[in-house]
Amino acid sequence: MHEAREIPNIRDYLESLRLKLAAVESVPLPAPDDRKSAAVLVPLMHREGALEVLYTRRSDRLASHTGQVAFPGRRTNATDIAVTPFVGVIEGDPQLRRDPKEVAEIFHVPLQALSDPRYRGSYRWKRNGTSSDYPAILYAGQVIWGLTYSLTLTFLQLIDGIVHASQP
Repeated sequence: MHEAREIPNIRDYLESLRLKLAAVESVPLPAPDDRKSAAVLVPLMHREGALEVLYTRRSDRLASHTGQVAFPGRRTNATDIAVTPFVGVIEGDPQLRRDPKEVAEIFHVPLQALSDPRYRGSYRWKRNGTSSDYPAILYAGQVIWGLTYSLTLTFLQLIDGIVHASQP
């Protein structure tokens, strides 16, 4: 659905995406004492003519959200945070380094796979003796669920139609 080969002009595609997003200057900054705000980056990797989304899997040694897939970002409080997503494009194939204390793995998923229903499923989260099922994207052994899943779906809805609009 969103493969690079379906996009005749990647620059036009990215410009169309930029026009759908709010300008970074228009995003209000949190108050200096606001400890419940966070920001994440939805990194689009533009490599060899393809677009992929970069994710991280959190370290199992962290105090919260251990082993969960996330976007790169920062928060200051573990509860009731408001998350502001930003989209950025990374050109080429840069050498990415992870901090092993925080990140177990860095991986990327093609846009087409994120949109493909064959990669949809559920994740059973167990906590304090109870379990709940959540919708998820299951790709290459990774489980994208929770807030990261929700942000991914919102991004996919945002870009829906750009591919068709950029084709001749």
